[in-house]
Amino acid sequence: MHFDLTLDYWDGGCGAFDPERVVNLVRQAFPDCICPEIDHSEEEYERIKAFVGTSDSPEETKQAMLRQSLRTHRRKGPLYRFQIPFPTPDRLLQGTASRYAVRIVAEFTLTEPEQETIRSFLRSLTLGAPEFREG
Repeated sequence: MHFDLTLDYWDGGCGAFDPERVVNLVRQAFPDCICPEIDHSEEEYERIKAFVGTSDSPEETKQAMLRQSLRTHRRKGPLYRFQIPFPTPDRLLQGTASRYAVRIVAEFTLTEPEQETIRSFLRSLTLGAPEFREG
């Protein structure tokens, strides 16, 4: 079972989640969570850079791969993964937080009240309203 809170990149809006803030809110809501401070989007970009550095591909192909990877990293990153011991310490929910999505996955059955706890948490992740100022 999975729970997703997503923003549509293509809808014309300009808001996004702050993945670091989301992880901090996960920590507040679920104090026993496991939240390594590893940006998996950056790690992926670094892996591709290393691969391109050792590749026998033509230079223009390598440069295209780097540009595409960098664009993806900038648009979607950072990407953090976390685990939440829930509902008991021996069961772990798997989660991710990126600019356009927060996902929590349970690979086991959750009761309706447990599901509602997850839904409530995700619904609490709101975007602040921009404030226009003129001087």
